[in-house]
Amino acid sequence: SSGVHFSSASFRNKSGPYVRYDENGRLRISANFKSNLLHGEFRRYHASGHLSDSGSLRNGDRQGVWRSWYASGNRRDSGEYRQGLRTGIWNEWEDASGVRSVGFYQNGNRKGDWKHYDRSGRILYVNRYRMSAIGRPERVGINID
Repeated sequence: SSGVHFSSASFRNKSGPYVRYDENGRLRISANFKSNLLHGEFRRYHASGHLSDSGSLRNGDRQGVWRSWYASGNRRDSGEYRQGLRTGIWNEWEDASGVRSVGFYQNGNRKGDWKHYDRSGRILYVNRYRMSAIGRPERVGINID
C-alpha cells in the first residue's frame, strides 16, 4: 500500500485540490483528489517544513518516480512505483551517515544484490535478497572481498 490513502467520511465524493495544515498552520500535505482517490502530484512535508516525500498518484496508488527525505532535509530514497509497488532500481540513504544503498525491487520486494556504499563510494557490504521456497522475501548473507 502506498500509505497515502484517506478513509475519513469527510472525503466522500472528493475531487479537486486538497491541502492539510498542522495545528501551527504549517503545510503538511498538498495533493489532488479525483473521484474520492488521490490522483496526480502529491507532496507531504515534515513538521520541520522540509519536504517528506513527493511523486504522483494514479487512482490512489503511487505511480512513477518518487523521492523522500528525512526530517533533517537529507535524502532518504528515490525510485519508481508501478501500481503502488516499488519496482526497478532504488537508491536509499541513511540519515546521519550518508551511507547509500542501491538495489532492485520487483513487485514491491527487494531482489538480488543490494550494495551499500560509504560516503567515498567504496562498497561496505552487499545483501542478497530472494524469494524463499515458500514464496516469502528473504535476505541471504553473502561475503565480499
